[in-house]
Amino acid sequence: MLPAFVFAFTILLVRMHLFSMPLSDVYWTSALDTTTLSDVFNYWKAIAILAAGCLAVLVVIVAYFKDQFHFKKSFLYIPTLIYAGFVLLSLLFSRYPYFALRGMQEHFEGSLVLFAYILMIIFLVNASDSERRVRMVVFCAICAAVLLGILGITQATGHDFFATATGQKVMTPNYTLETGIKSWDMIDILAAIGEQAYKFAFTKGEVYQTVYNINYVPFYLIVLIPVSAILFIFYSTRENKKQMAASIIFLVIYGLLLYNFFAANSASGYFGLLAGTIVALIVFAKHIRKWLKPIICLLVVLGLVMSVLAERWLPEIKGVVGAVARNITLMAYADDAPQVQMDFENPAGETEIPIDYIETGDKQMKFGINGDAIVLTRDDSQSSYVITDNEGEQLYLTSVSDNSSEFQVLDERFHDYLTLAVNRDEEFTYIVISTFEHKWYFRYDGQSFQYLNDVQKLTPMSVVPKSNLLSEDFGSYRGRIWNTTLPMLKKYLLLGSGADTFTFVYPQNDYAALYNMHPLGRNMTLVTDKAHNLYMQYWVNTGLISLLAWLVLVGYYLVGAVKYFRKRGFVDFCDFVNGGIFCGIIGFLAVAFFNDGSVNTMPMFYTMLGTGLAINMRDRWPVESEVVEADEAGVVEKKMKKGKKGKNEAAMPEM
Repeated sequence: MLPAFVFAFTILLVRMHLFSMPLSDVYWTSALDTTTLSDVFNYWKAIAILAAGCLAVLVVIVAYFKDQFHFKKSFLYIPTLIYAGFVLLSLLFSRYPYFALRGMQEHFEGSLVLFAYILMIIFLVNASDSERRVRMVVFCAICAAVLLGILGITQATGHDFFATATGQKVMTPNYTLETGIKSWDMIDILAAIGEQAYKFAFTKGEVYQTVYNINYVPFYLIVLIPVSAILFIFYSTRENKKQMAASIIFLVIYGLLLYNFFAANSASGYFGLLAGTIVALIVFAKHIRKWLKPIICLLVVLGLVMSVLAERWLPEIKGVVGAVARNITLMAYADDAPQVQMDFENPAGETEIPIDYIETGDKQMKFGINGDAIVLTRDDSQSSYVITDNEGEQLYLTSVSDNSSEFQVLDERFHDYLTLAVNRDEEFTYIVISTFEHKWYFRYDGQSFQYLNDVQKLTPMSVVPKSNLLSEDFGSYRGRIWNTTLPMLKKYLLLGSGADTFTFVYPQNDYAALYNMHPLGRNMTLVTDKAHNLYMQYWVNTGLISLLAWLVLVGYYLVGAVKYFRKRGFVDFCDFVNGGIFCGIIGFLAVAFFNDGSVNTMPMFYTMLGTGLAINMRDRWPVESEVVEADEAGVVEKKMKKGKKGKNEAAMPEM
C-alpha cells in the first residue's frame, strides 16, 4: 500500500523549485525562455504524484509475478481507458505539446500527472481488498488532513508557521543568492530584525495550508469531513470500550477539519457542504434515530465552529446571496436598462465607462464604447487616418487645448470617455487612445494594427464571443471567465487543447474585459489560467468525450455505492467509510462547479474515489478478509474465513 500512502501525502509537500519554460513567444507574459521562474506549492506535488504512479506500477508487476495481485473484472476500466485515450490524443494533437505533457507554471498538471491519477485509481481499486487495507488508506488520508489542519490553525490565528524562520527554511532550498549569501542565512538575518525573506500574497489570518489557494482548502476537505463524521458515529455506536474511546479522537478531528473549512471562507465550499449534507440525510435517513446522540454531538461541534468563525463565513454568504439576486435582476431587466446621455460639460476623456470591445485588423481598428465604436482606417495614399463611427459617418477632432497633442472627439457619444493622440518613432506610428486612467497603444506597421500591451508585447485583438449568461463580476469574476469559456466549448467536442493548456486557448487579449474589471485597481497584465470550473476545464483541456468518460467513472462509483447501501446497510467499518466517501464525492462534485482540478486537491479526491470503488467490489475480495456478521440482537462478531479468492459474503443485515 506504499503507493497509496505516497499519493495521499503529496498534499503536504511545499518546497521552492526554480525553473524556466519556453514562454518567449507568448504575448501575455514578460517571461522569456531563459527567465527563472519559481514555484512553491505545485511542482513537487506533481513529482510526488508521478512517483506514486510509477511505484504503483512497480508494486503491481512484482506482486503479479508472485501471484499476489489479481485484477478485478469491472466495467470501470472502460471509462477509465476512454478517458486516458482522449488525454493521450489531446496531447498528440495539441498545439502546445510541451505544456500539455508537463503542465503550465503554477499548475504542473499535464498529461503525465493525469496518467498517474488513472494508474492510482486502478491500483487502489485492486489493492484495497481487505478492511485492514481500507483502514490504512483512509487513516493515512485523515492523518495528512490533521497535520494540515494544525498548520491551518496557525495561519487562521495570525501565527503562520511558514512566516517563521523555520517554516521558510522548510520550503526553501539553501541555495546561494546572487550576493553570495546563502538563502538560509538571509532568512535568519531578516528574522532577527522581524522581517520575512519570502512573503506570499495571502493576507494575515487567511488559511491556505499547503494547497496554494484558499479555495482549495474546502475543496479537498469536503471529501474528508463526511468520512471523519461517519467514523465518529461508527466508533461511538460500538460496544467495545477501546473503539468508543476512538470516537472522541474522530470528533476532535471532525472539529479540526470543520474549523479549517470555515476559516478558509470559500462560498463554493459552503455550497458543497450543503449538497453533501442533503445527500447524507437521504442516505442515512433510516439510521438517524439510532444515531441521534452522535449526530447531536456533530451538530453541536458544527454550531460551535460556525459561531467562533461567524465573522468570516457570514459576510461571504450574504455576498453570494446578493450576487445571485443581482444576476437574476440583470437577466430579467437587461432589455429595459436606461441609457445615460452625456454632454460636453465634462472634460474630454475623464469620464469612466466600460469598453465594449477592441478589434484590430488590416488597415483598420475599432474601439467599441458607449454602444458604438470609433473606427480608424489607414489611408496610405494620403498617409493619414480616417476616423468614423461604426456606421461610416465621419467624426471630427479638435485639440484638447492649444498646446496639447491630444485630440477630443466632437461627438457626444465619445467626447467624455476618450481622447486620441498620434505618436511616432523612427520605425512605427502609434495611435494612443486615452480612457479613464489608462492609455491604449496601437501600432501600425504598414499593413495592420496591433495592440502593445502592458508587458510590451504586440498582439492582434478581436471581438471575444461571450455568452452573457452571468454578470461579469459574479462569483469573484467567475462570471467573466464562464461567459468567455462557454462559447469555446464547441471547439473541443472531440479532442481538447491538451492537458493544462487552458491558459493558452483562453483569450488573454480580452483587454477590454480586464479594463472593465476592478475599476479602482486595474490589473491589465492579469492572466486567466483556469476555468474555475472543473467540468469546463476538463472539456477544454482534454475534450468533451474525456469529460463524459470521467463523469461515467465517478457515476459508476455513485451508482455502485447506492446498490451497496441497499444490499448491506451500515454494519462494519467499510460500510460506514463508504457512506462518508459517497457524501464527500457529492460535495466535491458540487464544489467543482466553482473550482478547477489541481495537484493540490485531486490526489485526495482520487484516493477516496478509488477506496470507495474498492469497497463497492468487496464481494470480490479474498475470502481471508475479515467478515463482519450481526446476530439477531445486533451484536457484531468478526470471523475469519479461509479459502481462495471469490465471493465471500451475502447481504448483510442492517443494524
